[in-house]
Amino acid sequence: MIGILQATLSIDTTLEQFKTIIDINLIGNIVNVTSIAGLHGHSPTVVYAASKRAIIVSTKSFEREYILQGVHVNAIAPGDTLAPLLTFIQFSEGINQSLFSYFQLSDNRLGQSEEIAAVVAMLASQDGSFINGEVIRIDGSVNA
Repeated sequence: MIGILQATLSIDTTLEQFKTIIDINLIGNIVNVTSIAGLHGHSPTVVYAASKRAIIVSTKSFEREYILQGVHVNAIAPGDTLAPLLTFIQFSEGINQSLFSYFQLSDNRLGQSEEIAAVVAMLASQDGSFINGEVIRIDGSVNA
């Protein structure tokens, strides 16, 4: 959730609605999505890994900038997850696909979107209120 908008005249806004809007829009939790590729450079995905590393650096920078405003900023770094993106991976001609053996599945399965969502939900909830500026790997111990 990025924020909420309620088109109501201020005089008609209840205290509960006011508190909800303020809590979500001004005091909240940001959960960025990076990748285990952002934690470890990997050929032949240098540009992808660099973009994911930038998310990690931004997460840590935003955490420092916004903590005094009550905003917590964290990131998750999923490993291979059963998701539509996997169907779009294309190998350029001449790329040795064995270069991807670094990301071998340690428990012989892909992550499930529900497993990723559970960590995001925790970070975005009160349960994650003491976690800030972290990048949480969700990779089935690929990088353990």
